[in-house]
Amino acid sequence: GDVHSAIPYIQQALRSERPDGSGGNRSREEFHNSLGLCYRNLGRAAEAELQFKLALRINPAFATAMFNLGLAYQDQGRYAEAVDQFRNFSSFFLLHPTNTSSEIVLAEDGGRGDMRLQGLVRECDLLQLLQPAAPLQEVLDCWQRAAELFPLSEVLHNELGNVLLQMGELERALQAYEQSFRLGSPVAQINAGHVLELLGETAASQQTFAAAADSARNRSLPTFHLRVRLAV
Repeated sequence: GDVHSAIPYIQQALRSERPDGSGGNRSREEFHNSLGLCYRNLGRAAEAELQFKLALRINPAFATAMFNLGLAYQDQGRYAEAVDQFRNFSSFFLLHPTNTSSEIVLAEDGGRGDMRLQGLVRECDLLQLLQPAAPLQEVLDCWQRAAELFPLSEVLHNELGNVLLQMGELERALQAYEQSFRLGSPVAQINAGHVLELLGETAASQQTFAAAADSARNRSLPTFHLRVRLAV
């Protein structure tokens, strides 16, 4: 429903809720989390931060509020704090692998995703934004840890390849891109072609770009860039 109209109802529910959180179908920490989500959707990240912290003060093991607090820090450009929060969030799941609150609605597209995976991706992405304060090796370690925890994620292997390429580790970057492509990433196939080109393996590079162009045509995607590479 409308976020603006939801806020007074949640505030009223918090006022009527008992101090111990009993007396309703939803717990007090859930109301604070919902209110924080409303504030965040309105661009009021500082107020959202406060609500997520109140939720965690009541229930420190409330995983959804942990994740949302990281988003609130990110919204305010407080990337170092966001990295620490997402790192704490990931550590929580390592210590509590049976926690059932592992799925979250992704505000970006309205779809659902695994909170654990999203937390790792955001931690590593934001760590890259902190460069040069964050050493590139630390960024690499982050993506490697994520790929080990989620070995079937093509996104993580592709991002790992990007960092290895930035570090000049061409052979390892190629391996990461090829693994990402095997898991279903068409972008990783193109990236692998670029690395093969850098390695001087022209024939293999052209073959990879040709295969990527065929795949793009089958998906009705633009192929101009790939056709340019094939014409070189």
